[in-house]
Amino acid sequence: MLPHPRVLIFTDHTSRFKEYYDKVQEFYDKVFLVHNEKNLVDGKRVHYLPVAYCPHEHYLIEGLKKDIDCILIATAHPSRLWLKDLSIITRYGNEWGDARAVYGNEYRSLCSRAKIIINHHFPLDTTNMRDYQAPNFKVLILTDKTPFTPGKDCVLYKDIDDLIEKISYYLEHEDERKKIAEHAYNTIKEGKYRYIDRIEELLKICGVG
Repeated sequence: MLPHPRVLIFTDHTSRFKEYYDKVQEFYDKVFLVHNEKNLVDGKRVHYLPVAYCPHEHYLIEGLKKDIDCILIATAHPSRLWLKDLSIITRYGNEWGDARAVYGNEYRSLCSRAKIIINHHFPLDTTNMRDYQAPNFKVLILTDKTPFTPGKDCVLYKDIDDLIEKISYYLEHEDERKKIAEHAYNTIKEGKYRYIDRIEELLKICGVG
């Protein structure tokens, strides 16, 4: 017998790797899913534990000029390809064909220079890393879904026309944009959304520490 439970943190939606998940999950005492898959999460053996942010990686670089109106940093996916048609959006990420991935200080710099960050979730995803990373840059987040409060911490869009309209509106209404960005920043800093907070929750559920 091990002195601690065997834990699996599954970092994608199980439906995308169902065969693999079905094979490996039985070998663990506790399973933590980063998406709230209600058909699997039972609160006993299988738990929902969303992603988070790291304060040492995701932070505003003060003093940079806000010279990027709107930015999307994301991996290309069939559900996201329509975003490629919007010239107003500065795009970075894997597999677009005409954009490159960015990490580390370049990622921080780009987010710090942006007025608006666009977020778009893969189908079935509950949240993604950008939900928790983006508020740290004190920037307005336009997103298709959110774990936070729409209208206070971010702004939701429904489709391409709605997104274009809201980009235009919030670029023109700086005070509103900054108010929502500031609220989101305070929400993320006052809450338990860091990776260390997630680990503490995991340990508590496992009865360790």
